[in-house]
Amino acid sequence: MIPAMRASRAHVSCKFTKYFRCAVRELAEESGITGAACVRGLGTWEQGPEDQVWHFCVMAVSSALPDVWRHRTDDDGGHVFACRWHNLAEPAPSSCHPIFQRSADGASPR
Repeated sequence: MIPAMRASRAHVSCKFTKYFRCAVRELAEESGITGAACVRGLGTWEQGPEDQVWHFCVMAVSSALPDVWRHRTDDDGGHVFACRWHNLAEPAPSSCHPIFQRSADGASPR
């Protein structure tokens, strides 16, 4: 039984390591923040009809970041994202897209 438990823990660890790598990549692509590391997971949120599962992570960076910034991505010919920090203990502002307002349950601090 102990080897099976170890194998199960290793599988879970690999699964979350994959999500953490993806979170670092997505953070860089969507916000321009590079050199980040995932500290720990916060939770997940299963998002509606598209059957997407979002994973929320605490990220650490080694340099100071602005309070507000814009970032142009290369996705689909380029998008410009307006980025800012938000306290996860507070509801998402009404100016946010409804999908981000609904995702707050998965991102709640634990």
